[in-house]
Amino acid sequence: MQVDIQEGKTLYLEMLGVGHVTPAGERKVSFKLNGESRYVMVTDAAEATSGGGGGMEKADPLNDGHVGAPMPGSVVKVDVEPGQRVEAGQPLVTLSAMKMETVVSAATSGVVKRVAVTVGDNLVAGDLLVEVEDDEDDEEEE
Repeated sequence: MQVDIQEGKTLYLEMLGVGHVTPAGERKVSFKLNGESRYVMVTDAAEATSGGGGGMEKADPLNDGHVGAPMPGSVVKVDVEPGQRVEAGQPLVTLSAMKMETVVSAATSGVVKRVAVTVGDNLVAGDLLVEVEDDEDDEEEE
């Protein structure tokens, strides 16, 4: 393919290939630009929204009950289990990255619906850690 960007200036592009999805949900796209091999890393939107990119489900940023990994790292401690009541600010999971630990806490009070990770899991930012279900209905009934 050729693209005229200005009168007398033309770019010559040739697609070489698309790599496999990385754990971060990206693909390496290889191409030639004016005869020189180059590549770019491109986020695969289909993989990112389907929970792909290493097989870990992604936290839904629009769902207050989804607690996602704030950074890449590995899970070193899980402090909760399904069915457990948690308060806002309570530690849920501890992550380790570059010899530093980060405690991920509940943003809202509720009941842990499920824990999506186990100790030793390697995560990327945005992976779902815990799902907390709002329990306001239960409080009103009591």
